[in-house]
Amino acid sequence: MADYSLSPASWLQVKNRALDVVSVKDFGAVGDGVTDDTGFIQTAILSGAKSILFPEGEYIVSSITNDAVLFGNATIKWKSASVDSMITMTGDSPKLIGLTLDGNVSGIENNLTMVVSDSAVGMEIIDCTIQNGLYKFFQSDVALSTDILISNNVIKDWGTASGCDVFGMRSPRFVISGNRFTNIGDGHCIRTGLLSGDATTIPVTNGAITGNVFFDTEHVGVTAELYTQGLTISGNSFDTLNAGVKIESDGGNQFDISITGNTFKNLDGTGVGTSLNITGDNVVFSSNTVRDCAGVCDVGNGSVVSNNVFDNCGEVATATSAVRATTSSFSNSIVSNNMILNSPYRGIECGENSIVIGNVIVNTADRAINASSAIRARIVDNTIDGCDTGIVSNSLSSNLHISGNSVINSTGNAYSIFDTTSAVLALDNYGLSQVFTDDISSDSISIPRTNDILLRIDTESSSAADDLSTINADEPYVSQTVTLQSSTASRVITVKDNVGNIRINGDCVLGSVLDRLVLMFDGTSWVEITRKISV
Repeated sequence: MADYSLSPASWLQVKNRALDVVSVKDFGAVGDGVTDDTGFIQTAILSGAKSILFPEGEYIVSSITNDAVLFGNATIKWKSASVDSMITMTGDSPKLIGLTLDGNVSGIENNLTMVVSDSAVGMEIIDCTIQNGLYKFFQSDVALSTDILISNNVIKDWGTASGCDVFGMRSPRFVISGNRFTNIGDGHCIRTGLLSGDATTIPVTNGAITGNVFFDTEHVGVTAELYTQGLTISGNSFDTLNAGVKIESDGGNQFDISITGNTFKNLDGTGVGTSLNITGDNVVFSSNTVRDCAGVCDVGNGSVVSNNVFDNCGEVATATSAVRATTSSFSNSIVSNNMILNSPYRGIECGENSIVIGNVIVNTADRAINASSAIRARIVDNTIDGCDTGIVSNSLSSNLHISGNSVINSTGNAYSIFDTTSAVLALDNYGLSQVFTDDISSDSISIPRTNDILLRIDTESSSAADDLSTINADEPYVSQTVTLQSSTASRVITVKDNVGNIRINGDCVLGSVLDRLVLMFDGTSWVEITRKISV
């Protein structure tokens, strides 16, 4: 490993004194950008020298095998019409240091990888410029090339072929740090894990991707493929990509991934559905800043999304919210203590067994928290300021617990909760216009334990008319109120007096969506406060 306490020039001097160093020119290499120097360079490597110097120049290479340290202020360019990888790294601690590695974009077929590892333990690529490639730059073999370091490189103008990758990491304990990616084509800057065609299922564990800059690249910054486990993605900057991080969650074998302290900006989600697809299991997405991104952020099973800032994230055209944890496969997640600002669509979508707690959601164009189709979700202590509707469920939601929330400045309803039988809307929520919907069943309806309810009633089995005689409440309290309304103009609801537990001034027919009947619980029955019947 390089001693970074020294300057690069001083470090090279130490290397020259401490190791057996030879120059490729001592073995006949020309470096004129025309001569094929492959044989001369391979001879230098086979000489047994530990370090091989490339003096300034451009060295044309078709294919070499390297187990030494290749370094220098020179360019190594892939020879046109080559049919194999340019460099195969092997042995113990082979390195590429300070070189410019040119992929010769116009001269190489698009199914080739420029640099590959073959049982190369402790391999390093440091301080290099990587440029002008067509397809893949680097790929490690499965499992055998452990402990790879890729650090402080500049990668630019790479990947004009569809499906290109820059770094394909398929072995454990790699570190990719301090690199700069610019103008990368239709592929992945960093791709970890196994591919679907790999015969093995050996997990790619304990990788770290830290302090890199991804700018103006066409597709994805970091993709975690099959069997990526224990990956850390921290302190990176992603700006102007389709997607920042994408976890290929097929098979459920990508898990224990930590994504912390990154900045994501101007991600458009094109071709990948979302700009942050973190749908692996047990993913931690924490303390990140996400701005001006469409389709953010899909959450996986058992994952935590906490203490992030999402500003102007989500998209109306694709109906994507700032944070989305919706289907049964994305369940058991926690979304907590995030700041969600100015979403053009929705703030948070929650799913089965989700916990949505302590978030601040400001100025969402649509719903701040959508619990439609959610089961056993807990929505607690969130602050919502400015939205169309604060918290919403639908007929497929059940067993919700909604408490301690504050909803202000909504243009529609603060709460619109469909399933009043199983939803618990606690008394300590703040906000007006709590709207519920329920269907009559055996002449009865159910409401939660909360006040100031507008209940929109539909008939049993969508019949044209129905009677209502009983209101079932979850632990009703004296002075609890409810306003009854027919849910649609095509339904006629007759509220019956003194048949069940409703005591009013004669039967009341709700035949229009403009009709209202206001009731209060007196400890035994629901008694009439007032009614407004349209003429």
